[in-house]
Amino acid sequence: MSIACASYNQNSLKVNSRGELCSFTSGERELLWGGARPDSLKLRRDRVEGGWPHTAPVMFPLIGPPQREGDREFIELDGQQLRMPQHGFARKVDYNISRDGEHAIYAEYVSQGSPIRTLNGIIEFPFKHRLAKEFWIDDFSLNAAFSVVNTDERPLHFDMGWHPAFRPLRDGVIKCGKDTLSLSYILSKGTVLLPNSRQIVYSSPKYRIEVEHNFGNTWVWAQKLPSGEVPLICIEPVTGMPSFDSKPVGSWRTHSLSHGEATSFWATITPKAL
Repeated sequence: MSIACASYNQNSLKVNSRGELCSFTSGERELLWGGARPDSLKLRRDRVEGGWPHTAPVMFPLIGPPQREGDREFIELDGQQLRMPQHGFARKVDYNISRDGEHAIYAEYVSQGSPIRTLNGIIEFPFKHRLAKEFWIDDFSLNAAFSVVNTDERPLHFDMGWHPAFRPLRDGVIKCGKDTLSLSYILSKGTVLLPNSRQIVYSSPKYRIEVEHNFGNTWVWAQKLPSGEVPLICIEPVTGMPSFDSKPVGSWRTHSLSHGEATSFWATITPKAL
């Protein structure tokens, strides 16, 4: 798997061939879980058995779980069942990667609406579109932009989210407005939904990570391994809010684009030692 790198002063980032951000280093501190990095670049703590195999994938056109009947996973459109995995297919395809100067990396995926063949089966989303990501860094932050263009004659329905996984901070808590979420609370809930949120702060007595975005909502999720170890915590900007009732169903029709229309979303990650 190839890796593209960009740096600015004491900050650096890496993006893999799937267009997935797989590293953000501020000073000498790696902030992200390394599931999406090649084995040769993984740190010892990224190699725990059962750890999530991603770092910061994009969720598109579905966020959350698909509908399920037996072993089949799908979304429904106009009476059709389109095969679709959890969080959609954007993390399962290859992107055209390019550098935009020394400080930025651009990744683009162009779909002709053909079935997507993966090791786990076929994915169906028969709409032509372009999906692009750009990551760049400055003195203080990692910046991310995500855009969708509908190149199909039909309306394009979708939701989008970003799923960055952070290394846990010792005694860290999540703050959103007046709410403070401990790690034990997050683990007890599985996924915590924070509607109408644009700023999330993950902080400990010695470090602070601020996530700002314009997606509209935020999910928080942490992985707990059978050993009891918690190797990562995710702060996820999302456009929709799925149902996690007795029969969970994800969200994928919050946004709609006509032929030729485009839309974009952004997020920033700003770390700071205290």
